[in-house]
Amino acid sequence: MNTQKMLAVLVLLGMGATACSKKSSTGAGQEGNAAPAATAGSPANGAATTLAVRWTVGDHLTYRMDFDQHSTSKVPQLPKPLEQTVVLGLTYSIEVQKETPGGGRELELEFVTQEMDVTMGGQPVIAFDSKEKSKGDRQNPVAGPFRKTIGSRIRYQMESSGKLAKILNLDEWRNGVLEGASEQGKQIFLQTYNEGYLRQLVDYAYGMPGVGVREGDSWPVKLEVPSGPIGTVVLNMKSTLRGAEERQAYKCVRIESTGTMTSTGAMGIGPMANMKIENGRLTGTSWFDPSAGMLVESGSSQTMRIRGGIPGGQGAEFTSDVSQKVTVALAEYRAAKK
Repeated sequence: MNTQKMLAVLVLLGMGATACSKKSSTGAGQEGNAAPAATAGSPANGAATTLAVRWTVGDHLTYRMDFDQHSTSKVPQLPKPLEQTVVLGLTYSIEVQKETPGGGRELELEFVTQEMDVTMGGQPVIAFDSKEKSKGDRQNPVAGPFRKTIGSRIRYQMESSGKLAKILNLDEWRNGVLEGASEQGKQIFLQTYNEGYLRQLVDYAYGMPGVGVREGDSWPVKLEVPSGPIGTVVLNMKSTLRGAEERQAYKCVRIESTGTMTSTGAMGIGPMANMKIENGRLTGTSWFDPSAGMLVESGSSQTMRIRGGIPGGQGAEFTSDVSQKVTVALAEYRAAKK
């Protein structure tokens, strides 16, 4: 992989650490979407509100994620900085299948649609849209595995607290999707769908205190996310409950968060090893329905510098200054049948 394509791929690595939000394409409360009533004890009446994720057996939730990233990369071998844009969209559904011993839940996530566009210097580098059949799929290294992703399913084991315990079929899922893919296609897919990214598609509970809080109360949030060659990304945040607010016809509370991102770097993981995040900053707002125990929408903005070695560069380093926005929103909610 040449230097320009390597840089086009590296920005995807940060998604596992930062994909915490999306924007809805279908408003809740419209036909087919049941918006639960607000609980007593919301900030509207001054009482404490319990903020905890609940996975109700039989519930079916569809989310839409949109990721928009812009970066400027400086590479010693190149005469001027490289301007780069990554736009990614993902629609996926979650079905709460059953209760497990100890009060946990087993979830099944299905990938519904996916779009990806990477441009560098205004020129396309990677393009894919699962809703379109393209004659150019054979020349597109990501088309094979990305198209196989659509309709595939990942199973998750959740704790009784609503937090993620483990991914149950990760290796089996990856092997099936990557069967027959080119080496370049495999590399791009594995960097995009790293474990940290897959975990955060369902692990909303890490940001919730799990106890009653009142308007103006704050709590710390720390999350460590495995993210391939970037190593372990560490998020340190403070979240604050700002009050009751309707969102997509749901009776929600608004939570504002600010914090920092750092990473450890990782040695020996392919040609893009030992990359680190520096000066990572993030701000975000989430809307959470406490009566249903579910995330309705969130949006975040992040800035960071990624520093790493150049493959075959004899110790030379690149830097990439990155700004990105991530939105996550509930596109459809079908409650369990009573």
